[in-house]
Amino acid sequence: MAKKEIVWEFIEEEDLSYLKQPEEVYNVKHSDYYCYHTDGNSHYRRIFYGVEYSEFEKRHQKQLKEQIENENIELPEDWDDAQTLKYCYSGGFDLKKSIESLKMHLEWRRNPIMHKMNKQALEILQEGVFYHLGRDKQFRPVVVLNMWKVNPKKTPVEIYLSAICNLLTKVSKIEFVKGYVESWVVILETNEKGVTDLELATINKIVQIMAKNFTSTLEKMFITNPSFLFSGAWSLIKNFIHPETSAKINILKKKDFHIMLDYIDADQLEEKYGGTLPNKTTFWPPQNTLKQTINNLQAPVPEENGNIDQSSMVSFKTIDNDSQLFFDQQASPSKAQNVSLYTNPKGDVQQYQEIDSISKPIQSTTSNNSCCKCNIF
Repeated sequence: MAKKEIVWEFIEEEDLSYLKQPEEVYNVKHSDYYCYHTDGNSHYRRIFYGVEYSEFEKRHQKQLKEQIENENIELPEDWDDAQTLKYCYSGGFDLKKSIESLKMHLEWRRNPIMHKMNKQALEILQEGVFYHLGRDKQFRPVVVLNMWKVNPKKTPVEIYLSAICNLLTKVSKIEFVKGYVESWVVILETNEKGVTDLELATINKIVQIMAKNFTSTLEKMFITNPSFLFSGAWSLIKNFIHPETSAKINILKKKDFHIMLDYIDADQLEEKYGGTLPNKTTFWPPQNTLKQTINNLQAPVPEENGNIDQSSMVSFKTIDNDSQLFFDQQASPSKAQNVSLYTNPKGDVQQYQEIDSISKPIQSTTSNNSCCKCNIF
């Protein structure tokens, strides 16, 4: 039986500018280690804009740029060096793989189904299969993927892919702030479905399209309400991946939902996850949950002597892999997942303007070794 062709119905885009980040986002300070670090074999970068790249990164970035020119690959007008570096990471610093990954991404960019809102994708978003929930403690978007609702027998896979790409494209354009917010937190809800009950082939396609086209954007993933077999499988799998990658992923049963509150304030998390935000019944257009708290905050104002009133400062929590314990062979996995609290230093608040491409240098560690092979967002 021939596959029925989808007749895409494009619709007018909604104005989501109300989701724009508040000025407080410019109070966020990332440590040098968080921005970039290496153990000599693997390389990890979380911030790509407004920072100095290591010699290792610059060398591979240059090679990829030269190959792009040699193959006459046409890049979009908004392309920049940071995106080139992201595809060095996407390809594991292997030039051939980076070019392949880049070409696939550019093909994806040229596909309007993935970026222009259409009636089919809108229905998926309205059903809450994928939705924008709120922000974490550093204003990163929190996105929920209700994978248990994915049903390719009812809805073609292409529609799910269009829906997730439309959602993430719009969220990243509005809520990402170069040098401050460059990643998101994902809650992957399984609703206690077993491995055989989940549409794993379709879920894999969804995860892969996110990883290949929104590369280096996963800050944290919470897989919630796993079945017994799912939890058991993860206990085995995590022993074979790098602890830095493992630390990005938490498998949480209901009794463990309090862990999410270490990263996400209660008023940005639904009640079913242990927060105070009413469980959503309307999923699209997304709600600006920040207005409950942020509109009551005062931006830090310098006093007459130029110092900052510490009572107006905002403290932010870093992710659990912002720790050199990951590369301490004596450290246990439990110690490696400690969370550190960073407060903006007195008198060191960046003014409310977007940082340019030249900012304070970060640690520069040169290595000829290959990067991490973990390909997760």
